[in-house]
Amino acid sequence: MTGKSTTVIRRQKAVSEAEDSPLPQGNLEHFRKYFEQHYAPIDVPTQQVSVADEESPESENELTDTSESDWSGFSDQEEPTVHVVDYAQTSQPPKNASDKSYKTYMSSRPPTLDEERIPKPSSSKKQKDPGEDTNDAVNLKNDLALQRLLKESHLLESAKVSAPAGLQRHQANDLRLEALGSKGSILAQTKMPMSHRRGMNAKASATEAKRRVEAKENGIILERSLHTSKTKAIRRDRGIGGPGIGKFRGGELTLSRKDLHSLQGGKSSSRKGKRSK
Repeated sequence: MTGKSTTVIRRQKAVSEAEDSPLPQGNLEHFRKYFEQHYAPIDVPTQQVSVADEESPESENELTDTSESDWSGFSDQEEPTVHVVDYAQTSQPPKNASDKSYKTYMSSRPPTLDEERIPKPSSSKKQKDPGEDTNDAVNLKNDLALQRLLKESHLLESAKVSAPAGLQRHQANDLRLEALGSKGSILAQTKMPMSHRRGMNAKASATEAKRRVEAKENGIILERSLHTSKTKAIRRDRGIGGPGIGKFRGGELTLSRKDLHSLQGGKSSSRKGKRSK
């Protein structure tokens, strides 16, 4: 194995030496004449190449000599400068991209193709002039006053000369509270005799029916009437262990006449029209 490797190395060395060794001048001349017979004549600048090769080391030596002669060494007159580096102030590099692209880059969710293609409109609000703000406030105030006038116009129609102004003011305040979401009227009286309450309810239902009849005759469309359904009294289930009859409150059992009659049982009714023998 060693003999084979040595022979291969020697052959490679021989081939490389043959390639590196230049051909003699006579052989080159024969090749040139043969080429010129078959093709166009050529000019080979052999002398210029040799002259350039010969002059190249001299020019390099001249350049090194001039560079060495120009350098005069370190001067003692120049004072050394001190470079101060301060790390107390934090400075952030300027962002090349916009804030939107920076946020999308730092977000954990990768952006989709639709978001990249469709640009979203900027949510920057335009600065309004102070004159426009004052005009908007005045317009809003006028709108509120107009709405109140339309809602309270029926109070002005039904007003009489003898009617006190305080009553109209209370009625107007009641309407405003109902518009804000009040459940009941402040003018409703919770405690009064039953006969008075029934008379007031009958009078209110009569005026409402009259108003609807007049509106129907004149071709006016009114709102739908809301029929309030009466809630039936639901009997509550008695607890476990409680008495089946009467009411038990505060450790005392109260029985009504009905309960007593049910306990004693009904009286036996005698048959009429029959005589006992």
